[in-house]
Amino acid sequence: MFDFSYSNILEANLINFVIMLLIFALLGWKLKIGEKIEASRKKIEQFVEDSSKKVIESEKKLNTTKDSLKNLPLELEEIEKNAQNALKNLEKQVETETDKIVASLNLNKDKELEREVNKVEKDLRNNLSISSIEKAKETLKNMMRENPDLHHELINDIIENLDRLEIK
Repeated sequence: MFDFSYSNILEANLINFVIMLLIFALLGWKLKIGEKIEASRKKIEQFVEDSSKKVIESEKKLNTTKDSLKNLPLELEEIEKNAQNALKNLEKQVETETDKIVASLNLNKDKELEREVNKVEKDLRNNLSISSIEKAKETLKNMMRENPDLHHELINDIIENLDRLEIK
């Protein structure tokens, strides 16, 4: 009935293997596995190509960055020199402007001092004139009290001098 001989097992396994291959081929054809494998392969190829491009771009950027880092100490030195020059120029400008302001303040101070001196002199003259007039008035009153005829003598003297007075 059942023959378990080596050749029978081999034939049965061979038949089973062929059937399985046919089933896999049929499933592969039905599920379009070839197309999916090809699409996956293309995606992988595109990914590898994009990655290669990105690696090249990254290497270029790295080299550019390395080059700029090589020049960085020189650029920093130049920036520092420019900043120092700008600072010196600013110091000179501030010093010049300060000198101008100080000169202007000194000039204004001198003018203000002169104005104040003139004002004080004018006030002093006015006060001195008023004081002198008051003193002369007092002296004249005292002289008239002591000598009542002096009043008439002064009036006569003024009248006599009116003739010599020239009006311009």
